[in-house]
Amino acid sequence: MKKQSPFRWLMIVVLLCGWTVLPLFAQREQVGIRFEQFGAKALSQAGNPAVNGRNVLASQFFLNAGIRSTLDEEGNWMMINGFQYRYVNVALPVQGVAGIGDQINKDFHVLFYDFFLFRTLSEQFQAVVVLRPGIFSDFQNIALNHCRLEAVAFVDYFANDNLTLGLGVAYQTSTFGRLLTVPVAHIIWNSGDFLLDALLPSRATFWYYPSKQWEFGLDLWLNGSQYKMGNRPPGLDPRAEDFYFANATFGPIIRYNLFEKTYLSLEGGYTIIRRMSFGTEPSFREQEEAKAAALISGSPIRLFGPDNTWVIRAGLQVAF
Repeated sequence: MKKQSPFRWLMIVVLLCGWTVLPLFAQREQVGIRFEQFGAKALSQAGNPAVNGRNVLASQFFLNAGIRSTLDEEGNWMMINGFQYRYVNVALPVQGVAGIGDQINKDFHVLFYDFFLFRTLSEQFQAVVVLRPGIFSDFQNIALNHCRLEAVAFVDYFANDNLTLGLGVAYQTSTFGRLLTVPVAHIIWNSGDFLLDALLPSRATFWYYPSKQWEFGLDLWLNGSQYKMGNRPPGLDPRAEDFYFANATFGPIIRYNLFEKTYLSLEGGYTIIRRMSFGTEPSFREQEEAKAAALISGSPIRLFGPDNTWVIRAGLQVAF
């Protein structure tokens, strides 16, 4: 088989990082560090109307790293080994619970290993398999059910040197703030100074590269996870085992090349969709009933309804 062109390797790396739980963060990165802050915003559709009108707060810290290697001389096999860590803090209002007052302040964590394997099938096709075993938890009283395996499989079609189209399936991806198996569509279009990078339904980004120092983009992104709790906040229904957290955001990205392969990034925007709730994994019957009614899967025990708000991200990245 013919060796891959540099542009095709770039597209492969964008695809590789595009599916990850930090889909916009890991592009071309050996190391990435970011902090994200959501603006304080009042609840308007809480399951408990008594807390409507009171603010919720949320912030996240991200760390990702990876090592890329080619497994054969022809460049037909490529592997990336990496890890990602995410810390989430939420402050949620409650109605006067003994021991905590009128607010729940809770930490959650994601820690997982990323294994990516790429195989060139022909001049036009590329197969991709991703496995991600990890812990999605509050890191308290960790049990086996705090761990899970997420996976994705893709086939990409290189229509020409500027366009890649792909189809695949993601298994138990928690990007939506709940566990789902979903079909995914991958699109990369490049015209030199411009790049469209989309992995639907979770994200789409349009980039403009005016110089070697500056990169500008517009991003539509859905990010979240489902966390197990080993220590439930006081006053929470004892059936609650999970915390569901997801946000869809839209806004600009600015990235500046400090030196060599090191970049500073600043991202901002506004949320379009927000989800926060404590709950439990639904039974099979509940899942089928939810599908039939076209409702969100999962059984919320305590639902929060925060209004949309601003979001800002800042970070440092080192590219491959």
